[in-house]
Amino acid sequence: MEMQINKIIWWNLGLIISIGVYGALTDEPYWREVGHDPNLYDYLFWFATALNGPSSVAADYLSWLAGTHARFIHWEWQGEARFMIQYVLWCLLLWPQWKLYEFVANFSLQNRQRRVVLSLFALLFTLAGGIATHKAWLFGHWEAANSNLFINKYFWFWRIGGLACSGLVFSVYAYLTMRHRMRAAGRPIQI
Repeated sequence: MEMQINKIIWWNLGLIISIGVYGALTDEPYWREVGHDPNLYDYLFWFATALNGPSSVAADYLSWLAGTHARFIHWEWQGEARFMIQYVLWCLLLWPQWKLYEFVANFSLQNRQRRVVLSLFALLFTLAGGIATHKAWLFGHWEAANSNLFINKYFWFWRIGGLACSGLVFSVYAYLTMRHRMRAAGRPIQI
């Protein structure tokens, strides 16, 4: 019995769709435009971003590109359109993200040297992302305190933090895959 990557994708897809529907019902596109302190939507969004950083950040950026270059969307509806585009793209990018995780995890399980290199890469990626996240926290809070133009002081902090967490999420997935295979083969678990 293999690790159920499709189950992971479906659970994350359900989480993302639930957060998107909740955000639409609580008028989140409007609150993004005028700014607000973190609320339940933000905490749920940040949790899903921590689990799915690459697809979240890519969808956010691509929705910004689509929203700013879409001439057919009336300016009053651009916030709502961008919100919907972001969640649709996030759902579409979720499958390639987790399939890439699965491919790299399977590739690294072939020998110990690959596991060590991959673990070091994930550690360095997470460490660099953590430092960048700290810098984004300082910048966002300084900019929010000194400017009326910077509405969301958590914007960059959570996007970069979500990417940084992807190293940890991938490492946990790779470890669980390795553990599951070794247990299924009846071999002792070696890291």
